[in-house]
Amino acid sequence: MFEFLFKYSRIVFEDGQLSARNLPEYAPLIGLIFLISLFLILFGYRKTQAPLPGFLKSTLLVLRYMVIILLFFIIIEPIITLTTIVPKKSAVLLLVDSSKSMQIKDERTTTRTEKIINFLAGDQASFLEKLRQDFNVLTYEFGDKIVHLDSIPDLHNNGEITNIAQALSFASSRLKSQPISAVILVTDGGHVLFDHVSKGGDTDPIKLASLLGKQKVPVFTVGVGSEIESDVRLVSVAAKSSVTGADETNLTAYIQKKGAENTNATVQIWEEDFLVKSEKLALSKNYTQYKTTIETPEKGFHNYTAKIIPEYSELVTENNSESFLINNAEKTGRVLYIEELHPWEFKFLKRALDRDRLIHFTSMVKTGKDYYRQGIRSPRELEQGFPQKKAELFQYDAIIIGSIHSSAFTKTQLNLIRNFVSIRGGGLLLLGGPKAFSQGDWQNTVIADILPVTLFDDEMAQLKSRQAIYRTPFKLALTAEGFRSPVLEFSTDAKENKKQWESLPTLLGFQLVGKAKSGATILATHPDSRDKKDHIIIASQQYGRGRTMVMATSSFWRWQMQLPSADLRHEQFWRQITRWITLSTPVPINVEPEKESYSLNENVKLFVTVLDSHFQAIQDAQISLQIKQPGNGFDRNKSRGDPPVGESITVKTTTDIQKPGRYIAEFKPEKPGIYYAETLAHSKSGQYLGHSESAFIAKEVNREFLNPALQESYLKRISKLSNGMYYSIEQAADLPDKIAVTESVYSKVVDRELWDAPIFFLLLLIFLTTEWSIRRAKGLS
Repeated sequence: MFEFLFKYSRIVFEDGQLSARNLPEYAPLIGLIFLISLFLILFGYRKTQAPLPGFLKSTLLVLRYMVIILLFFIIIEPIITLTTIVPKKSAVLLLVDSSKSMQIKDERTTTRTEKIINFLAGDQASFLEKLRQDFNVLTYEFGDKIVHLDSIPDLHNNGEITNIAQALSFASSRLKSQPISAVILVTDGGHVLFDHVSKGGDTDPIKLASLLGKQKVPVFTVGVGSEIESDVRLVSVAAKSSVTGADETNLTAYIQKKGAENTNATVQIWEEDFLVKSEKLALSKNYTQYKTTIETPEKGFHNYTAKIIPEYSELVTENNSESFLINNAEKTGRVLYIEELHPWEFKFLKRALDRDRLIHFTSMVKTGKDYYRQGIRSPRELEQGFPQKKAELFQYDAIIIGSIHSSAFTKTQLNLIRNFVSIRGGGLLLLGGPKAFSQGDWQNTVIADILPVTLFDDEMAQLKSRQAIYRTPFKLALTAEGFRSPVLEFSTDAKENKKQWESLPTLLGFQLVGKAKSGATILATHPDSRDKKDHIIIASQQYGRGRTMVMATSSFWRWQMQLPSADLRHEQFWRQITRWITLSTPVPINVEPEKESYSLNENVKLFVTVLDSHFQAIQDAQISLQIKQPGNGFDRNKSRGDPPVGESITVKTTTDIQKPGRYIAEFKPEKPGIYYAETLAHSKSGQYLGHSESAFIAKEVNREFLNPALQESYLKRISKLSNGMYYSIEQAADLPDKIAVTESVYSKVVDRELWDAPIFFLLLLIFLTTEWSIRRAKGLS
């Protein structure tokens, strides 16, 4: 209707500038004629043949004046000046989202894809027709790749991601071979960055949009979708072998909730089609942390899926599940314990670890000049005392040093312990006692450098140790990091875990240490802090390839003495501590993926590490790496630890020039499931060095549903930076007209005449007819 009355669309008037062709050149003459006309009309209505009321006379006068004004407006020849495109001299690039998020039914009846098809080629087919009046229209669909779209009804919605960066980069590249005036981007704005998709180009859509704007190619964004006011999403699942039980795995999941107050949900853990666990859960306002433990008695690698099922019906359910890998390969570790004094701590610690099938406990207790050895594998083991060579010490995974003076070790042995941690990657734990830390002169050794805390000198340590606080009973106080650490976890339930710690008996006395070093984690302190400083009891840190820990007391045995015999918290405490310093120790030959989970066709990086018995890099090793692919299905008659295995392929490795002794292989998985990686390493001369196995899973990752709502603000930003505009799909019918008057390389400035617009003649007809009717009714000529 607007275009019929005013000759042009609303967009023309919004973007154009009004002026008059006969002004100001003929302004005096036209003005004089206009004033004379007004005077004559006023003079003519002073006296009429029949008397008229004042109101009616004024009405007739106004109607005649309006006719004169309209004629005056026509005489000055009004024009509208604007920038418009040269018809058919350029093209519009129409890029339509074909990703999986287009499958969402925002109104529960029509998908986003169907809405786009209806808009472009359905009831509003005039959109494309109007666009084609002035432009050559190049139509493409984009998701994880860009494909020419021959027909709008053929639009797909199976793209793994929405790569807006790739779409805009494609538009920029087309400028080199095609005259393009504008880009139309029809999408929900759910951009997902995928590194291997946009090789060789900028991966930031904002930067690309700004670049197109500088080249006078505006991007007009058309938003498809809705806000989605309520949604529950499983953000992540982390699986970690439990330090509590040998056949247990700790799971930590994060769940995001949007809207829907007071929502309850069910969390399910599945292995293929076998339900492992199901629990009810009350969801918090924004994020909820869910922690649980599942039994994994079957050895090997397991592919699990976590699902969150809210109690209400959701619009989007594709973001409610997450697959993850559990490695339940049994690993045992060897611990070397050395002690001179304090048999009580040693006695109960040994008793706790002797019952742990994952830990082989070997001890050396100094008795005079000799050592009493236990847990040795042969009579020659430790026969000459504490190891003095790498090959002998590096066969262990962790060292625990109790109350023993540093002078019991030679300088060579102390350096060997440091290398055991930094190069071997072993664990080191120092316990408190009369000859521990500063009282054992450890502050003057290289061991002080690798501890998570500083040590006082002799004089300061002796001075402070005389204070009563260091010899009185106290309750161990866990820090926030301590309560979060699985090493000190008695229960996965935070409240129950805190309750268990608070009910433990007191300890007696503690060793004085200095402040924590940068990068160290304080896990527990003395409850009485003086001078606003923490008295550290337990602290840990990573050092080189390994890890170190201090426990500045030697009275944990009191827990075992004062707790009921059925209470196993003392045993659990020591097993968790020892497993933490022991079971993560690296092996000489190792293969591991960069991460445990990949999407289909994502680039997998595998790292093979080859070290000798001294854990020195072997740079010229011969590596054989085979990857066993998933089979065709899951056989329920097989063990849950034996998923189907398909054909094997050999993958080539290359030397990592940045890290000696490491080799890199790359692979792209095409089928979902578990992939097994097995490597054999030989020396350059062909001598067998060892082998290693690992695994990773490939899965269909629904990145498109991580944030399924319409990203309106993001699309508005893209259009603004490129000098375009944003439209919702319901309001985009005028977009072809807007593009036609938008400045570009292929536009020109034109004047469009308005004097013959139908609105002027229609108003003239109305005014004259109305005046004539009134005059006839009153008997006027």
